[in-house]
Amino acid sequence: MISFRYHVVTIVAVFLALAVGVALGGGPLSELGRSSDEANARVSEENDKLTDDLKQAEQVSGFQDKFLNTALPANLGSVLEGTAVAMVTLPGASSGTVKGLTEQIGRAQGTLVGTYAVQPGLVASDNKSLADTLGAQLAESVGDSDVPEGAGTYERLGALISQAIATTSPAGGPVDEDAKSILSSLKGADMFELSSQGSKRAGVILVVLGSEPATDDGSDKLLSALLDGLSGGAETVVVAGSTASADTGILKTLRDDPDFVDSVSSVDSVQSRVGQVSAVYALGRTGSGETGHFGAKGSDGPLPRG
Repeated sequence: MISFRYHVVTIVAVFLALAVGVALGGGPLSELGRSSDEANARVSEENDKLTDDLKQAEQVSGFQDKFLNTALPANLGSVLEGTAVAMVTLPGASSGTVKGLTEQIGRAQGTLVGTYAVQPGLVASDNKSLADTLGAQLAESVGDSDVPEGAGTYERLGALISQAIATTSPAGGPVDEDAKSILSSLKGADMFELSSQGSKRAGVILVVLGSEPATDDGSDKLLSALLDGLSGGAETVVVAGSTASADTGILKTLRDDPDFVDSVSSVDSVQSRVGQVSAVYALGRTGSGETGHFGAKGSDGPLPRG
């Protein structure tokens, strides 16, 4: 039989539970809810601001593209007139960037006489033994080698590639037997391939950087030596990379190397139309005898003057 005392204890327990609930609801839990609301409001406000910033950036980018498309025929029309251009892409180079650069070269009346693709085996630091052996054999077999005396493994390979795809005349020159032999051997070793055309050697070379090295494996020094060798046989060599690469990547590392700065020119931000136009102007500086480094992060300004 349920006693009166049992009813009293039950009722007290119920009221006690209600009191605790009211206390929590009006105290810590209510603050928790308000804090959550405030945090959500701040996140929403920040998202709105980021959305506005993105819209503005897209508008500015669209304006730049429209401006350049309108102004290019007048301003770029003859920058590369009579100039034979070779494009060399490194592994991982953006197809969109390559397409954009190709279009701007055409707008500037340049002639793209060959597009070549460096294969991963050429720039792999653990493949140096093969690169050294092949380069030495090619330098001996080529009748009139342009390899500098005392050149190391990758400077020698760069010089041989330059001899195969370029000349020091802006108008370019014919492909001779030595050039065919060098390209055939490099292709056979899965190091370097002709992607399109290649019926003529170029006067200027545009090198498009690709994927960033996953680790600090010395590939920056390898690439710097390769580009140094490449610069010896062409009128002009321009290295093109993204803004991120110039900020914290391989292009920044290269630009910190005095030998690189003195031997070739460079342009960053070539993922954008502005950067691609700047690259064309840099290619057009044939005959100046000077290097320059241009773009959003370039030490010589966004694009060459004059």
